[in-house]
Amino acid sequence: MIVRRPVQITQDMEGKEGVIVVGYGRIGQVHLASVLAHPKLFLHTLVGKDETRCKNALATALKPHLNREGKLKEGDMPHALNSANFKELIEKNDPIFENARYMVIASPTPNHADLIDIALKYKKPFHILCEKPLTTDPATNKALYEKANKAGVSLITGKFSTF
Repeated sequence: MIVRRPVQITQDMEGKEGVIVVGYGRIGQVHLASVLAHPKLFLHTLVGKDETRCKNALATALKPHLNREGKLKEGDMPHALNSANFKELIEKNDPIFENARYMVIASPTPNHADLIDIALKYKKPFHILCEKPLTTDPATNKALYEKANKAGVSLITGKFSTF
């Protein structure tokens, strides 16, 4: 039997680094919970295909940590964006992402290459953790790793495990 203990989170940005989580499916929810529980990270943005569903997933994840007014007990509420708005803001180098340092990609595989490419084009590229497979094309994988290396950031392929 698995016993889940409540995790105390704070979204206070001081001394912490921001994380953008792309995808709110099963794996995305695991990463979301990990970011929320990590003492040195804060959830900057949750990105999903549908903004309403994304906001609902965010509200569900944060529910235990909200006060009566629906605000976090400490710190700032994360952003919830749909994929199209997210890509547009990144391409415009919008300052909304200034406090974000990392990106976790837990979206469907066909979206990975495009999301990685966009993340590497931001004026301050993000370190990226992308769930496996990075892409289904070895040449594209190699090109993405080379772009990340040239940008001076890490591109890591993750494998979710339930062991």
